[in-house]
Amino acid sequence: MCGIAGIFSLYNSVSPQWIRLMTDTLRHRGPDDEGFLAVDTANGETYHLIGNDSKVEGWHIENFNKPANLFLGHRRLAIIDIRPAGHQPMANEDKSIWIVYNGEIYNYIELREELKSFGYNFATNSDTEVILKAYQHWGIDCLNRFNGMWAFAIYDKRKNILFGSRDRFGVKPFYYYLDNNYFAFSSEIKAILSLPFYKPTINEKAIFEYLVLGLEEVDEEGFYKNILELFPSYSFVLNLIDFSFKKWKYYNLNYTNEWEPFDESRLKTHAQRVRQLIFEAINRRLRSDVCLGTCLSGGLDSSTIVCVINQILKEHTITQIGERQKVFTASYEDKKVDESRWAKIVVNSTNTEWYQTFPKEDELFHDIQDLVYYQEVPFCSTSVYAQYRVMKLASENGVKVLIDGQGGDEIFTGYLGYYPIFLIELLKQGKILYLFNELKHLD
Repeated sequence: MCGIAGIFSLYNSVSPQWIRLMTDTLRHRGPDDEGFLAVDTANGETYHLIGNDSKVEGWHIENFNKPANLFLGHRRLAIIDIRPAGHQPMANEDKSIWIVYNGEIYNYIELREELKSFGYNFATNSDTEVILKAYQHWGIDCLNRFNGMWAFAIYDKRKNILFGSRDRFGVKPFYYYLDNNYFAFSSEIKAILSLPFYKPTINEKAIFEYLVLGLEEVDEEGFYKNILELFPSYSFVLNLIDFSFKKWKYYNLNYTNEWEPFDESRLKTHAQRVRQLIFEAINRRLRSDVCLGTCLSGGLDSSTIVCVINQILKEHTITQIGERQKVFTASYEDKKVDESRWAKIVVNSTNTEWYQTFPKEDELFHDIQDLVYYQEVPFCSTSVYAQYRVMKLASENGVKVLIDGQGGDEIFTGYLGYYPIFLIELLKQGKILYLFNELKHLD
């Protein structure tokens, strides 16, 4: 997890202190390094700047005194190529393209080899440089090549544009503000709130939807007016000459709305394909230069991940995991809600190192301010606090990256709320016998 930020003004110079305000609010996202880029877009002059936490030498932003109307800022959590060479903002060889980026491109090794075959050279082993060179080669179509999660902004000096993008499913956050003079973006809303030209105004519609309807972040405009979320699968180009802003959706998930009856042979085929995809996805997510761990709730999703990683470790050693996998669980003294007994079964069968945290009511009240600050967007369940404690436990035990099982219930319709949709679909298809059969077997 890194933090990115940027400010552009069409008519005025931008104070370097503004970008520092933004990145300071994001320090918790990237404590390992910080960096800045200042640009005078009128003549294309660029200045690479450093801050107090920077791991490279350079011109300190406190001493910067040149005119600039574009600033990019970055706070780094070093995961891949943790050397200072991975410092951001990062540029290509002739300094015509610059990037600030948060995320991970899981197929960056394969993409790097492909780009090398086209004659590109690489100074780092980072996935950041792969994005940079991919954009240099394929332009905005580079997005179609990425397998991963990302939020980034690229300054293209050749075209005088700012190109930004968010990954297909919105794993990485991206917020922005746009008026007649200023454009600002960040990984978190609070960074935009720190800017002096933004006047915070509550969005009453979003408050109503949350408090009355239980809905969160339905629209682009969230709880603050004029601060917009760049939705998943969206990209934008901001023209730095005429200030035109173009936004588009670059990806649509393919699906079928055809109904078909249960088929045992097809079930086996689908199961084998899902198993293959899970192994491939987990294998790629194990690419890291820092210590890796796994969340284990005791549910099917996280248990599957722990068992798959355990199988991979039998085949070859992964230095960042070690001989035994580290797993982390939120447990409770109240047996009605505690699922650690299921997690223990997985732990015993995989011989993993098990770390448990026991969130309590009084601890929630103690941690609530930090939780709200880091979470930022209102939430509807204390399960967020359980996850917060698991992440904290992992950090305290030297684990920098956790692999989690989020999303499985959404893919495989594991929640009860999906059942009515399935039953209604049967009715629409006229499959009355199938419908009655399903109803008969409901608990």
